[in-house]
This record gives sequence, C-alpha cells and structure tokens, in this order.
Amino acid sequence: MTIRALPLLLLSLCLCRADVLSPWAPPGNAASLETESRAAYQNARAARDRLVAVQGTHTIANTLDVYDEISRFIALGLNPAAVMKDSSPDASIRETATKAVQEGSALRSEIMLDMRVYQALAALEGSTELDSLSRHYLTRALRLFRTTGVNQNQETRYKIAAARDEIVKLEEEFNRNIIQGLSRIPFRPSELDGVPSDYLKSHKLDADGNILVSNDREDIEPITFYGTNADARRKATLHFVNRGYPANSQTLAKLIDARHRLAILCGFPNYAEMTMQDRMAASEAGQREFLKQADLASKEAAEAEKRVLLEAKRKEISSATSLELSDVQHYIRVIRDQRYHFNEQEARAYFPYARVKESVFEASSRMFGITFLPLKAPVWHPSVEAYDVVEKGVVLGRIYLDMFPRPNKYQHFATYRIRQGVAGKQLPEGALICNFTAPNGDDPGLMTPSMAQTFFHEFGHLLHGIFSGSQKYADLNRPETDFIEAPSQLLEEWYKNPKVLRGFAKHYKTNQPIPADMVERMVKAEHFGEAVLTRRQLWLANLALEYEAGDGKPDQDKIASDLFAKFVGIDLPPGTHQQASFSHLSSTNYAGAYYTYQWSLAIAKDLFTKFDDADLLDPGPAKRYREIVLNTGGSQPAAEFVEKFLGRPFNLKAYQAWLQAN
Repeated sequence: MTIRALPLLLLSLCLCRADVLSPWAPPGNAASLETESRAAYQNARAARDRLVAVQGTHTIANTLDVYDEISRFIALGLNPAAVMKDSSPDASIRETATKAVQEGSALRSEIMLDMRVYQALAALEGSTELDSLSRHYLTRALRLFRTTGVNQNQETRYKIAAARDEIVKLEEEFNRNIIQGLSRIPFRPSELDGVPSDYLKSHKLDADGNILVSNDREDIEPITFYGTNADARRKATLHFVNRGYPANSQTLAKLIDARHRLAILCGFPNYAEMTMQDRMAASEAGQREFLKQADLASKEAAEAEKRVLLEAKRKEISSATSLELSDVQHYIRVIRDQRYHFNEQEARAYFPYARVKESVFEASSRMFGITFLPLKAPVWHPSVEAYDVVEKGVVLGRIYLDMFPRPNKYQHFATYRIRQGVAGKQLPEGALICNFTAPNGDDPGLMTPSMAQTFFHEFGHLLHGIFSGSQKYADLNRPETDFIEAPSQLLEEWYKNPKVLRGFAKHYKTNQPIPADMVERMVKAEHFGEAVLTRRQLWLANLALEYEAGDGKPDQDKIASDLFAKFVGIDLPPGTHQQASFSHLSSTNYAGAYYTYQWSLAIAKDLFTKFDDADLLDPGPAKRYREIVLNTGGSQPAAEFVEKFLGRPFNLKAYQAWLQAN
C-alpha cells in the first residue's frame, strides 16, 4: 500500500498556500538560528511597544490583534528552537537553541508581567465591539495574566521574573541530565536468555565478551519483556529508571523549590494550584477528585490482574510471595502469551516500520479526506522526512517525522509545534520526535504492536495541530492543556480495531495480512494488564501532584516509594530513583498535572462511543469529529465542544467500563 497522493502535475497546478510567511526551514548553523530567533523576539518587542503606545480607545485591532502578534512572534522564535534543542545533531546548534528557548521563555515572562500590556487588555473588557470569539480570547488572556502575578507590586514582579528564568534553566538542565545520562552496562550473553535473536545480533560483543546495553528504552525493553533471567531484568530495569540520577535529584529539588517560590509570589498556596488555572479540572481540588474517582475505577481490576501475575511468577519461582518492579511488564507479557497465546515477537513480523507509517497516513486520509505529499524540503538530519498535508489542492500545513534514535537526541516520543497556524498569516507546522527502531539493510525495523500504537498516538497530536491551525488568533490553537491528550488517545482506537488492523498489518516478507485469529488474540491480550498499567499512571499523576502541592521541599524518594506501594501495590527496590528520569516533571504542561493523561483518556473513551466500531474508517463520524472537536482548537472551552459532540457533558462511564472489562 502506498501513501495516497495527487499526481504531481495536478498538484503543481492547483496547490495554493494560505500563509503569508514561507514554510519554516531548519537553520543550517548556530548563527542563522540565533539570527532568526532574535529577529522573532525583536518583532515581539516591537509589537508590545505598539500596544502600550495606544492612545485613546482600545479596540480589537489596536489591542487584541497586536497582543496576539506578540504571542505569535515569540512562538516563531521559541518553538523551532525547542525542536533544534532536542533533535539537532550539531552541538553548537543545540547549545544556541537552548539559549534561544531560555530567551523566548524570559521574554514571555516579561510580557506577562508587563502591567502596561495587562492594563491595555483590561481596558477592552467592557467593549461592545467584542464578539464571542474575541471575548473568549480576552477572558482567557486576562486570566493567564492574573495567574502569572501581574497584579503584584513591582518588586514582587521582579522576583517573579527571576524565578521564572531560574525555572526555565532548571527545566532545561533536568532534560539535559537525562539525555547526557546515556550509559552502557555489560551483560554476559548467558544473562540474556529469552531475548529476541535480532536484538542479540545487533549488539556486538566487547573485548571481554560482554554485550553492552544502553539505558535507551529500545535497548532495555527486550530484556525486561522477554528475558528469562530475573537478575538481568532487575539490573536492566534499574539501569533504565535511574537515567538522570544522581544529577537530577539536586536539579529536581531546586526546580520544585523554585516553582513553589513562584506560586507564593503569584498569590497561590502552591504550584499545583497555580498550574490548574487554565484547565478543565480548574483546581487542585478538581484534580484530586478526578484522581480519587480513577483510583476507585481501577483498583479492583488491578488487584485481580496482580493475583494472576503473582501466580505466573510462582510457576517460575515457587517461593515468590510478591511482585517486583521488574516483574510487572515481564509477567504481563507472559500472561498475554500463555492465556491468550499471543506472542509479541511473532506479531512483530507484521509491523515493519514503513507499513505502520503508511497505514497511519492511509487511515488519516480515508477518515479526514487529506493527502500527505512528500517533500524534498530542508531537514535537520538525513533521516527526517517532510510532508505537506493537503486537502482538495490546498495545503493545510506541514509535518516532519524524526523517528529514529541517535546520540544527543530527545529519548522519548513527543510532538512539537514548530509554527502555530493563524488564518491568513501562517500555516501550522509540527514535528514528531520519536525513537523507533530504524530499518537497516535486511532489517525492516520491526515494531512491537505497542510501538505501533505509540505511532498512532503521536500522530493524533500532529493531526490535531494541523486541523486546529486556522484560528483567527495564534493563542487559540490549543484547548486547555488537560484536553490535549484526548485526540491522540482516541486515534489509538483505530490501531486496536481488528478490521483496521488487518488492513495494514502485513508480514514484511510475504505481505500476507495478519491472521484474523492473531488479531483477536492480540486485542484480548493487550487489554490484560491495562488496569495495572493504569495504576502506574495514577502513581505518576499523584507523584507529580504531591511534589508540587507541598512546601517546595518534598522527600522525593519517600513520596515516590509510598505512592508506588499505594497505587501499584508493590515495593520499589532500594536504589530506585525513577523521578530522576521522569521527563514530564520538567514540562510546564505536566508539572503538578500529569493527571492530564488519565483525564484526557476518560474523555477519549467517551468520545469513542460516537463512532461505529464496525467501520471506524467511515468518514461521516470522522468529519463531524474533526469539525466540532479538532478544528475548534482553543476557540471555545473544551467542555463546550465535547458536550456538543456527545450531546451531553462527558462522564467516566466508558472509562470505567474499559478498566473493568476483563
């Protein structure tokens, strides 16, 4: 199956761009990146100067539109720099990009603490000129200003600005420590019994006859999932979860303390409350209530799964009385194999990277009527691919796929917004920064089914960014931050659907579709363990909350251990410091608010009730979903467009039913 595309001649005649600015081009060197980011920030400052110079009546044109220009120009400098910081192979570009991110973040803080800007916007509040969209935007902007402490006295605002600068630098340091924490430890080949043969072949023996294993996820998971040696799994697990340790213990302590000081300066009791002001859950109490309900919904099902896991362990180790951290994923895999006769290694043959990519494109094309046009555009690494997203001859936006690991690159899976789309001014552009196994010679880069699911998930973010990128205001591209995971989690349902799956999962050698009975076994098998894994997500959510809800000086290891015992129900082994590698703790969107994943998942499960499981590629429901939900971005509160799509307010019934389905 090939990516759907219009004939090139037709495209050359009918493609038209709705943007004023030309597409983004990755900087060729550090100097050009610095020039571009500084120009963007200078434009932002110039727009700020125009805004505060307004005399007489404040209008949408001379105030709100100009304020949005400020935001758009800051993003033009900051967003591309963030991509380069995390993915450029050039150390000088990464270093310059880091400084550009810090400068952009400092400028954003400076604007948000500028009383003149706030007063100009506040002068519009009573204007009869405001329509519903501009009023929504103004209300949201003023709420954000008040959250960031603009109403405090000048001395306090100086302290707020200093605290924000400190936080940005510490967040960068935290992520840098994880990236630079890449290390390798030796394993004897005999320790790796059960590990897939292609993994062993890809690792050469060192001079001492050892296999050196890095703490990258792609290196660790084959051992923790398939290795039959319990000591090796334990060693590999600690090697992975302690990435960033010990450096990040100190960095995280400083970061949490700085956030707490910031919250107090801004008039909030703690950072957890401060970060909830522009979210659907609205408050720390709202977050806690949701986590309580998620706890109740998942606990019974998780306990039942754990009993099955412990019994599986006892078949191998008769004296076992409890599960360990390194047991969970391993015995989930064992049960999926034994109970449902589903072997992930056998299934990998049906998930070569190229087929998964094409299937994601094809499913998106059929549902939403779009085409992905490959481009020979400038990229920052030879492995990066660029595509224009086209609908009826009109380019909606551009996407980049940076999908394979390399040194000094961000080590997880994430979507980056390069440019915010603004109607008539610029098209949205985004990038996937991922770490899938790269095809290499005769190796087509076979993916586990869970990795294929991750591809669908991240692509959901990318599509959301493109579809929401035609707003009047740049700052209305994104809805509340605790909704942003819902579209990506919803798209995972297409991967899980047997009909869709058989359409794209084909053997990399024979091109035969994945057998129907294997699909049935896979879907059932993959659901086993969901409750236990949800409890782990609730652990992380409560961990992120408790770190930011106290006095700024949490006992990191004790809180992590106590919460893990409560939610996962097993003890963390001595020497575990998983928070040191928990990259979301350094993210503005997730610090104190990692509950977002489960909140969004509950919404996604509810949204899915409006699709026909028998024909998920039917463009009818997808068109309605795109028009009501995806296209809306942040131009209205998420609760409103979700209610419009569902015909009622969202609830947790579908989420609860999914957890308790075993």
